[in-house]
Amino acid sequence: MTNGPPEDYWRHHFSADEFYILPLLITFLFIYVVLLFAVLIFAVELRSRQLLHTTYRQFIVSVMLQTLGIGTQGFSYARYAGDGIGSPLLKDIGRFLEAASENIFLLMLMLLAQGYTVTKGRLKLSAAVRLTIFMCLYSAGQIALFAWENQLFDPGEVLYLYESPVGHGLASLRIIAWARALLSTAQTLAKGAGSKVRFYKRFATLAALWFISGPILVLVSSLWVDKWVRETVWCGASHTIALAGHIAFCVLTRPSRANANFPYHVRTSQVGVMTPTMRETEDEENTFNQHAYAPSSAVIEQALGQMGRKTSPHQQNGDWASHVPVGLFTVSQQVNNNASSMTPAAAEVTTPGVSTESDNSLSPDHEQRRITTQDGVQKF
Repeated sequence: MTNGPPEDYWRHHFSADEFYILPLLITFLFIYVVLLFAVLIFAVELRSRQLLHTTYRQFIVSVMLQTLGIGTQGFSYARYAGDGIGSPLLKDIGRFLEAASENIFLLMLMLLAQGYTVTKGRLKLSAAVRLTIFMCLYSAGQIALFAWENQLFDPGEVLYLYESPVGHGLASLRIIAWARALLSTAQTLAKGAGSKVRFYKRFATLAALWFISGPILVLVSSLWVDKWVRETVWCGASHTIALAGHIAFCVLTRPSRANANFPYHVRTSQVGVMTPTMRETEDEENTFNQHAYAPSSAVIEQALGQMGRKTSPHQQNGDWASHVPVGLFTVSQQVNNNASSMTPAAAEVTTPGVSTESDNSLSPDHEQRRITTQDGVQKF
């Protein structure tokens, strides 16, 4: 049995609840291709600045999987429109890719709520364990949802994916995730987000809307949407929620000087250096300084402790720029008699048996010194 004449490509083989799914998928695919192109341009810019952090990479993967999932489903429905058979396997693969995209985006929001890559370089062990357990439960719920549909759904019934006890349980997990993300954001702000307060205020709004929109959609579809249009409504609304979340985060994190909400200030190379250095216990988290290049108090105290010195009040207050202890240098300083007649850029630090040479390849503000010892070994 078919609907409409054979020349009606959009309705001939489709049931009433599937009339507008293919046009919707084509529209969302076009929008996501444009969005993916913009995201990749931003990623190139962030990488050139060494600001392409793990959370933004997760966002890129989420957008890619969503685009592939929509394209795969659209291809399956296009084949179905042509022969009335289609490819059920491609349809399931497309929905699985979209579920993976949702999981990765949810994980990214949870990590950002805890300040990861924005205010800290590493999570506490207990927080990482709780987040891992929750994501395992959520992923298992997604898999159980597909298994429930394949094994227990009646093909003769007009049912959408979340109309099952597993779907309702998954919606409940999403509400729990929202509550946890809200609590983590509040804790991050309470610990002192500094210049990131503006970002986290907008981030909390974005996360709240994205987290609760899914369960609200499940509730509305189950109670007030007629069954003969339920699948089409779910397709349009669920993809709209995913698209709105991706676009909002893309705008919130665009690498532009005009964007006062940009969250990243510590470079990826600095995170890689700070994480092992600042680790003292497995249940300790690394917190970034508000100044991107400021050494942490833990690093200074560790260096001073090895030399048997105590931290000065200036260092405890964070005034590191103008009160760096001389003991941190490996070469002892000797004041040259004619130092007053020399310019600061030309002043040299001398040591018996050690000669210094200025590195002219660097700018005056970042000048380094090349030290040649008596045995001919050069040190920087």
